[in-house]
Amino acid sequence: MDMSDKSSYERIESLAIWNTPDIKNFDSLNPDDKVNAFKNVYKSNFFNYDWIEDRNMNAVVVACNPGDLLPEGEMMNFHGPKSSQDARLASVLYGTKFWGSYMTDLSSEVSSDIKKVKLDNSNVERFFETNT
Repeated sequence: MDMSDKSSYERIESLAIWNTPDIKNFDSLNPDDKVNAFKNVYKSNFFNYDWIEDRNMNAVVVACNPGDLLPEGEMMNFHGPKSSQDARLASVLYGTKFWGSYMTDLSSEVSSDIKKVKLDNSNVERFFETNT
């Protein structure tokens, strides 16, 4: 994937990078405090294209499908409104080998109800065709 070409992104793609809290000893916080720290600096429907410089293409985070709160625009998946709980994902990935990694979904079907999403081998095949 040519990371400099914004038009090449699909709405199911993003990078595991968010605005980060300025907190010393972040690792010593309990999980709820980590989430709250990210919620305090979280910007809804926001992706800073300067983050592409800090991407980590050695890891991939794969989710099931985009939720219905998916904002418009390239690279916005996983950077939705606060109610989408993306700050929770940010707090878990921060400081790990997955921070800055490529993120995508197996299915492009938009739904926040996972029970309504139909996954089969074609989703996996499309994933490997698109991402290899």
